[in-house]
Order: sequence, then C-alpha cells, then structure tokens
Amino acid sequence: MNSKNKKVFIVYGPPLSGKTTYVKNRANDGDLVVDMDYIYQAISGLDLYTKPNNLLLNAKGLRDELINQIKVRYGDWETAYIIGGYPDKYERERLAKQLGAELVFCECSLEECISRVKGNRPLSWIEYIYRWFEKNPQEPPCLGL
Repeated sequence: MNSKNKKVFIVYGPPLSGKTTYVKNRANDGDLVVDMDYIYQAISGLDLYTKPNNLLLNAKGLRDELINQIKVRYGDWETAYIIGGYPDKYERERLAKQLGAELVFCECSLEECISRVKGNRPLSWIEYIYRWFEKNPQEPPCLGL
C-alpha cells in the first residue's frame, strides 16, 4: 500500500468511555492498534487492567516506538488506531498534526464512566476518571469514522 494512503485515527476520551470497543468495531485484520492497556498486558503477562508502575517507562517506550513507526508509515498496515485518554488538548492536537491523524472523541458522561468501574478494574480508576474530567469539562460528541 502507498504510505500516503494510510489512515491514522487517534481515539481518545475518558477512561472507560468505550475507546477500545469503538476500535474493535471498526478495525480490520491487519490494522495497527496501539493501546497502553494491551501493551502493559503484553510486557507484564498480568491481567489487562493491572499496570505495575515499575513498567511504566517500558510501556511508554514501546508505545512511543509504535507511534514513531506510524509517523513514518512503517509497515504494511492500511489503518492505524492510537487509543488513549489524551486529556491535554494541545498534546493530542499536536500529535494528530504530526501523524496526519484524525481525532475521534468517544463521549461518555462522568457518571457512566464511573458506573463501568467493576470486575477486574481497580478502584483507582475512579481517580483517573475524575482527573480526566477535571482537564476536559466539556468535549464535542464523537462523530465516528
């Protein structure tokens, strides 16, 4: 595939807003998906939402390497999805510009995100949710792809 025809999407929003589900419903076999939850799981061998802090630098390093590969359109993928909270508007817009990516916001209320904290997710996720909403009191609705 011509590297100029490769599409890149940054799918962002608060924790538990459905970003991964959004991508799973759209990604095709062979698309590149960058998701810190899965990177942590791959390098730790632990449950999906268990993220040992001592592996944070390693996980971020792998994520950044994959993002660099997306930036130069390395590989044979057609579409790349980068999943993350990206609460800082300037940071996510800068990244989107660098990658030639489209931003996709997954809208979810604070109450709905908190209601999804269950199962194998630690209660510390509630703190992550509140912090995201403190930085982003209001966002536009997700328009989809």
